Amino acid sequence: MIQAQLHGKAPSELTWSEDILTSSVFGLLKYLSTPNITARFLSGAVSKEFTPLLLYEEIGDIEDIEYYFWPRLKRCEPDLAIVLHGKGGTHLVGVEAKYFSGKSNTEIQSEDDMSFKEPYVMDQLAKQLEDFYCAVAEGKFDKSRPIQSVSLVYLTLQTFLPIQEIQDSLDSLERNGILEAGLRRLYWLSWKSLYAQLDCPEGGPTKADQLIIQDLRALLARKDLHGFLGYNIIEVSQLDWTFRTSVPNGETYDWFSGLREAELLTMSTGGDKE
Repeated sequence: MIQAQLHGKAPSELTWSEDILTSSVFGLLKYLSTPNITARFLSGAVSKEFTPLLLYEEIGDIEDIEYYFWPRLKRCEPDLAIVLHGKGGTHLVGVEAKYFSGKSNTEIQSEDDMSFKEPYVMDQLAKQLEDFYCAVAEGKFDKSRPIQSVSLVYLTLQTFLPIQEIQDSLDSLERNGILEAGLRRLYWLSWKSLYAQLDCPEGGPTKADQLIIQDLRALLARKDLHGFLGYNIIEVSQLDWTFRTSVPNGETYDWFSGLREAELLTMSTGGDKE
């Protein structure tokens, strides 16, 4: 699928699908030999107050990472759950990824939903954050070590913080009495911030890492998922203001050789010489 997208062979309904984008990007990140590119990308997320998601400060150096695509929770199915293991503990980051669509506020109707007896949280992000906390409390993700903290990242195409959308989710949590438990770890991140993080892994990249990063860069560039990359400054040598005549072995002339003196001109508003 990656190569089909890179060469324009994927059907348009797949090319512009947020599920395919999520699968392609995080599916490639999953196969890198280091978890640090993913961790640095997630660390760029910010809260409504522009407080960053301090993964490294909370759990130290990242030792291992686990990816759970579309985990089924009690009332919802987020796009991704990422469990990061570090020297200072284990942290879960849920990801709700959007491409061209916005946040959904509609409850997913299923038999599981109908049997869930707790008060409904209609906002999509609020519902997911609460369900992640419930899943961790029930031991859903702690396969090797207990999870110490949970965050949810709202990943979107836009490059500015959607303050109102985040505030609506926090308000929904508060209306349902959930913020009293401290569930305020809701963050936002732009797809376009990943491109700058795609450098070579520490200690030298493997051949596989090089190929993965190359394809991931190409995919993001094809979808225009990168920020301003800056200018390339080209060094230009000093101009040579000389020329030769068209006559073979002709003499060389200087463009300014005939100048004897310079006259200072002052111009009026109308452009005429005074």
